[in-house]
Amino acid sequence: MPAPTKKATGPEVPDTDLLLVTVTKIEVEALLAGFGTTATKSRRIIDNKTYYDLGEIGGSRILMVRSEMGSGGVDGSFPTIDDAIRTLDPGAVIMVGIAFGVDPDKQRIGDVLVARQLQGYDLKKVGTDIESEDRAEIVLLRDDRPSCSPRLLDRFRHGELDWQGAGVAFDLMLSGSSLVDHIDYRDQLKKLVPEAVGGEMEGVGLYAAAHRHKVDWILVKAICDFADGNKKKDKKQRQQLAAANAVAFVTHVLKLGGLAKEGNQNDLIAAEAEKKYLRELRKQCNYLPLGAMGGEQDFSEGISLDQVYVELYTKTLIP
Repeated sequence: MPAPTKKATGPEVPDTDLLLVTVTKIEVEALLAGFGTTATKSRRIIDNKTYYDLGEIGGSRILMVRSEMGSGGVDGSFPTIDDAIRTLDPGAVIMVGIAFGVDPDKQRIGDVLVARQLQGYDLKKVGTDIESEDRAEIVLLRDDRPSCSPRLLDRFRHGELDWQGAGVAFDLMLSGSSLVDHIDYRDQLKKLVPEAVGGEMEGVGLYAAAHRHKVDWILVKAICDFADGNKKKDKKQRQQLAAANAVAFVTHVLKLGGLAKEGNQNDLIAAEAEKKYLRELRKQCNYLPLGAMGGEQDFSEGISLDQVYVELYTKTLIP
């Protein structure tokens, strides 16, 4: 059974709608820049872990945490996200960063990849084709192929419609612990999973932690190389471009709203309904008699509408 989520308590724990996850320094810097903040301004220590408070956008309170490379280990994506969900109890987790592409003829450096599905490639069977003359190797992937959250996929699909930045592809992405930079190995993976549009190293941990706590998840990364042995070519510039594009697309979608946790979303709806009510009330009347407040004063004595607002609000009579 999934381990129960138990949010940490205390004034230092913010009510978090979205948790963003990064890995590399370049990804962290791109995310902080995209939210118009710095590490010094946004850094917070919560339950002995460093987080970055990115503030609110689109009605959602957002924090960021940084994982080490890969899904496993002491500080890989799985333990990092698992601990963060227990601490913050976010409504959703979005991993943002850089990835490798698989087709330089059709893809460009900086293209954004949204993982509609993930295919892990670490868990596999390597067998022998006993019917072939050369007893060829047979590789069968045995890892999960999970789909991302329908709610998050919906937001990102529709966010693409008015997106004016880099190209975006929604499809399956590979995820494994190997840092791939060899064209033969990349092509072997592509042969095993022909529909894959790219790959990265932390997505399996994201899925496992989110699934364990029944939290929505999605992975958004942009292409910084093609895993073909040329990773070092213009490495920093390519990674900076890819990270910036992934962050830009994510922030574009977040600004559209609709990603707050259910309770927070209800609060937003109620607040907006109250504002609408007050706007309509102001349109209908600019001046009311004092008797409208239930006072004993002469009805001929007038009061301002703003005073009525205050009185009604104090008595919680506004629906």
